[in-house]
Amino acid sequence: MGDPLDNLIAEIEGDSESSLDLPENDGISSIAKIAEQILAKQQEVENLTENLKKVKAKLLKLTDEELPSAMQELNVSSFSLGDGSQVTLKATYGARISEDNRDDAFEWLRVRNEADIIKNTVTVRFNREQDNEAQALVDDLVQRQMSPEQRSEVHPQTLRSWAKTRIEEGKELDMTLFGVWVGQRAEIKRT
Repeated sequence: MGDPLDNLIAEIEGDSESSLDLPENDGISSIAKIAEQILAKQQEVENLTENLKKVKAKLLKLTDEELPSAMQELNVSSFSLGDGSQVTLKATYGARISEDNRDDAFEWLRVRNEADIIKNTVTVRFNREQDNEAQALVDDLVQRQMSPEQRSEVHPQTLRSWAKTRIEEGKELDMTLFGVWVGQRAEIKRT
């Protein structure tokens, strides 16, 4: 049978080798290939995303600048393509309140009873230990000098819609103060 100590050492060595359960070189190679495929696909997504941005920018230039300009030069507001698709010009609107104009624009809205498009958000930050105080009202926070953070803003889509309505209804609007622009977009409706 041999020396019991030699047998014990051999058994321990056998157990230790089998318990490591190391992957074979082929196994490591296969997971490395998968990781490389992931990196390649991530790069492909980045490239496609960048290309999509470029194509969208070109499409916007075509629909908002080139085709409307060409149609206006020919004094054409709509026409049909050979496949029956209809091409028409549609008014587009945009607006943006710059940080420099923010206070004046909000005052302009308030004076004309249009302040309902201004959204007012109050934020208070609490530590983990202050869960109970987090339930208190803003007035209570001010009394306890918790200094709530306050921000007023007009959502960009709300501003654009509001400006469009005012223009279409012929109401007063400071185009510069609200960064308003009006353009045209060519739309193609397929049949």
